[in-house]
Amino acid sequence: MDVAELAGEKEVRYFDLLLPLPYRVALSLVLGIWAWGANLQYLSHLKIDVPSLIRHQHGISPRSSLSEYLSTYRLALVVSIPLLFSLILFWPLTHLNATLVLYYNFFPVVYLAFVIGVFCLPARGLAASGRSQFLNMLRRISIGGLAQSKNMKFADILLADVLTSYSKVLSDFFAAIWALASSTLGTGDAYACAGRTLVPLITAIPPLIRFRQCLTEYLRLRTSGGSESGGQHLANALKYASAFPIIFLTPPPLGQQAATLEEGSRARQLLSSGWLLAVLLNSLYSFYWDVARDWDLTLFSSLAQSVRTLRPLSRRSQTQAKQSPSFPFGLRSQRWFPRAGFYYFAILLDLTLRSTWILKVSPYAEYFGTVESGMMLLVWAEIFRRWVWLFLRLETEWIRRAADRAHEALDATELEGEEVMSRGYV
Repeated sequence: MDVAELAGEKEVRYFDLLLPLPYRVALSLVLGIWAWGANLQYLSHLKIDVPSLIRHQHGISPRSSLSEYLSTYRLALVVSIPLLFSLILFWPLTHLNATLVLYYNFFPVVYLAFVIGVFCLPARGLAASGRSQFLNMLRRISIGGLAQSKNMKFADILLADVLTSYSKVLSDFFAAIWALASSTLGTGDAYACAGRTLVPLITAIPPLIRFRQCLTEYLRLRTSGGSESGGQHLANALKYASAFPIIFLTPPPLGQQAATLEEGSRARQLLSSGWLLAVLLNSLYSFYWDVARDWDLTLFSSLAQSVRTLRPLSRRSQTQAKQSPSFPFGLRSQRWFPRAGFYYFAILLDLTLRSTWILKVSPYAEYFGTVESGMMLLVWAEIFRRWVWLFLRLETEWIRRAADRAHEALDATELEGEEVMSRGYV
């Protein structure tokens, strides 16, 4: 079958012609690099040492922190300029014509290969140490590993969390490779080519990685003989496990299983109801975990306290209710971001973007469920949510480490005092 016959087999959507799948995958990666550079820059401005949180280095100077985000921006620029030139050539050559898009489909493929090559090749001056660490972490977590040291363990967890937001991008990459191998790249039928069974399996890899990390943390804690039960890690593992029904019980019209069932049949209704229940529980549970566990904000405890104040109170409870906290409602006492409004914005954004599944059961389900442009908007919205999430997650970890250092210093002072007293100096 020649290119013209293949292009004429099926009407190709405009967005597939404008940005073929490899371009969309590469663009999502490029956006992620720019976003990470912005994370590093603003947190450095707030005197938060992000490199010291995710590496074995301590006491990194502001100048070193400055070089971190500058080298990240340099890397982003190196991969962005070829993207611009590639599109400038691709669009005039193809005229967004299906036949020509298929003929010149090597343009997006070559660019995607270039982006992956930049990540893998050891080039100096392009965040070389960061890329090397990224690849080492990626190899480690891909086989189920989790670093032992506190800094590197946090980096592994952070990377796995980010990968969960790139699950759709990962499945897109797989679909693009599959479509390229079968010569259907640019036909708008990449997922049909890749198959409805393999794509969900690829999508499930990032939450599976994070699920295994939680179990690893739990088992390490249990074998260490510490006083903690490790229940928090099991609860976190449950959060990631709740994503699997969402991936495999795809609602109509997305899922092949649902599509093969008769309209209005009980099996189809059960499938849709099961998916709705799973996605509702996952969204609410994940939102709670983001706010209360990942960001250490007091929103839910503050709401519970507000509800209790509405009930008839004893005299002691009334006294406690009058003792309002010294920080804004729902936040915490230690905050590095100058405006409380940013925290409220992050909370609202997290809730809103974790509820985008509603679009898939709305009158716009066809657009956000099957049209490539709609699905891509949801992918970029999730990347934006994760970008904002990272600001607060890194800030929270910085505050926790500072508290740990303060406790260690206090314990050391008390121990030194006890030794002095035991020697009779006091």
